[in-house]
Parts: sequence; structure tokens; C-alpha cells
Amino acid sequence: MTVELHVATALLADLDPARNPLPGREVARRPSPVDPRVTIVDLETPDAPEGAALVDPIFERAGFHDIRITEIRWYDRDGYFIAPSVPLAA
Repeated sequence: MTVELHVATALLADLDPARNPLPGREVARRPSPVDPRVTIVDLETPDAPEGAALVDPIFERAGFHDIRITEIRWYDRDGYFIAPSVPLAA
């Protein structure tokens, strides 16, 4: 299943898959049609719940350049929360 992650374009450099794995494999990037400061990252993820269209990983800074995902929330196409938060191991 493919889901979207909306990212501030200025923060794209922080999304280094080698150091900060996202919930899935990145398959595409495209500019937001609504906000030029946002890039939409398409992720192919087998862990997404049924009906998920948007993913909202909660990031925490773990140093100057490193970030880590502490929680993941899933939403449907209309933006409704569809799955409980998934806290990740510290």
C-alpha cells in the first residue's frame, strides 16, 4: 500500500533513509499542489492499516543532524485518524 508523507521541503535533507528509516520504502517525491513549501513523499509500506492514505511519523531530534521516529499515526484520505498511535522503542 502506498501512503503519503507531507514534509516541509526545507527538512527533506533530514530524511536520510540510512540513518532515519521511515515506515516504508520511498517510491516518489513531488511538490505539493497546495503549498510550494511542502514536498509529498510517497511511501510503499506493508505495515499500513487498511484504508491508510497519510502517515504522520512523530520525530524527535537526537543530536545536531540525527532525528528518530518516536511514534507513527495513520490517517485516511480525508484526514481522519484511523489507527492508534504506535509508540516505537527508544
